[in-house]
Parts: sequence; C-alpha cells; structure tokens
Amino acid sequence: MHRHDEDDGADFGVRTKARRAGGASKGRGRKRAPLKRGSVSEIVWGEDERPTTTTAFADPDMQRLYDRGYFDTLVGQLRGGKEATVYVVRRGEESLAAKLYTDITLRSFRNDAGYWDGYWVGDARVAKAMRHGTRAGHAAKQGIWTFREYQTLWRLLDAGLPVPRPAVGPDVSDIAEAGSVVLMQLVGDGDEPAPRLSDLRLAPDEARAAWEQATAIFLRLAELGLAHGDLSTYNLLWHDGRVWLIDVPQTVEVAAARDGLSLLRRDLASLATSFRRLGVHADTDELERRASGAARARR
Repeated sequence: MHRHDEDDGADFGVRTKARRAGGASKGRGRKRAPLKRGSVSEIVWGEDERPTTTTAFADPDMQRLYDRGYFDTLVGQLRGGKEATVYVVRRGEESLAAKLYTDITLRSFRNDAGYWDGYWVGDARVAKAMRHGTRAGHAAKQGIWTFREYQTLWRLLDAGLPVPRPAVGPDVSDIAEAGSVVLMQLVGDGDEPAPRLSDLRLAPDEARAAWEQATAIFLRLAELGLAHGDLSTYNLLWHDGRVWLIDVPQTVEVAAARDGLSLLRRDLASLATSFRRLGVHADTDELERRASGAARARR
C-alpha cells in the first residue's frame, strides 16, 4: 500500500500521526482489541506486525475496501471526533474521504432514539437485540447506521442535492462490504478539504449567499419528506462559493417519525442560530411554514 509520511500529509493540510514508539507487539497474527480508530496508528499495521505481507490495515473494513480496489493510498488523518474519524485516501489521482465510525459502545452519541423512530428493521430478532442493547444489537446498529449514511447520500445525490458522491454502492451488496466505513468524495481541492461554514468568517454578501443556499437545501429536504436531524453550519461545507451538506446518517422520514415535524423545526432553528455568527439574522417564519407544508404533503 502506498502511504504518505508525516511531512507529505502536512503539505496537504492533513494530519498524520506517528506510529506508537516501542509499545506495539511484534507477534505476527496477534488480534488487536477494538480501538476508537482515532489515529493512523490504530488502523494500520506496523511493518513488524503484519499477519501477512499483503495485509496493510489492522482495521478489517479498511483492509476489505483496499483489497477490492476502492482506494490504493492512505494520505493521513483529516479530522477526529467523538463519533467518527475522517481520513484522506486516494484512488489513483482521485482524493476520497474515509469516515470511520468509532465502535458504537465507545461513542458519546448514545441518546439517538429519535433518529431511529419510524425506521423499520425487517429481522425481528435484530430489532429486539437493538432495543435491548445487546452485543449483537450494537453490532447491527453500527452496520445499519453506516448503511443509512450511504443510502441517504445516494438518495440526496439523485435528488440533485449538493452532497459528497459515495464511492461505494448504490448496490446493497457493495455497501454491505464497506462495514462501518463511509467512503466518499472529498469536497475540496486535491487532498485539501473544504472548510466547514462554522470555521469561517465570510464577507456579508458571501454569508447571505451561503444562507440562501443552506435554506434551499433545508427546503429541498422537506420536499423529499426528510429532516436532517442535525442541521447547522457545523455540517455544511463551503467550497468555491457553494454550500455542501454532510453528515446525513441521522436523517429521518418526517412522516414516519413521531417527532418528525419537531426535528424539521429544530433543524431550521439550529441553522438560523449558527448563521448568526456569520452575521445573518433572518426571519424564519415563512421558511418554517413552507417546510412544514412540503413535509406534510409527502404523507
């Protein structure tokens, strides 16, 4: 596997962390305990640790995608978080983002019942295990969460919304092979990612343009009968004057969820609040009326 060293990653604004010094076991074939997948050193094998000469990744989902040719180069870590860590990888000259979810038992985002309301799980045993929080239930929940992100990205892309293009799918069998890795287009220039709106200061005309685009995304989601569930400038990218929507696994069907309309209104309120830091102070009453009407029309 091609891999950039720390200096290479720095050239592209990507953080790569050095491998652990002296602490790694040298036993071949040793199985690692589940990790947070929060650094390069936690997802790749050291040269003296590899169980086989062709095994590059300690993370089995990344190894599977690598073996199937979905990517061929690990550039480095892009962004870490409590729920997932994003890495930059390449397939040939194409830059991609690999979003690796932290094991669900270690994640801080536990109160997610509202995002599962109305989501149907066909296997009754799996649904029961998820409700009771068993080990099998946690595993199923993690797999379905990743599947939901792929499924939603493909749906929104087909609807013309500005979201990263998934690099896996849309066939269900292909998505299943991805495990708990969401591999998608890296929005930005080369290996340099686009910034989130929450990290920027924009000129007044740019901020207003971003607000208009963000509310257009919000209304289009409502027309599709969807609420993002966590909409704010934190989950919107800004690239070449265009707003991109990211982080969509918690998106819910408004008609199916008991609190669907409340989630829709919460999205708008959160969006408006986060844009105030950019100097945009907008009246959202008309937007709320239009979004609620569009969502109800889908029932």
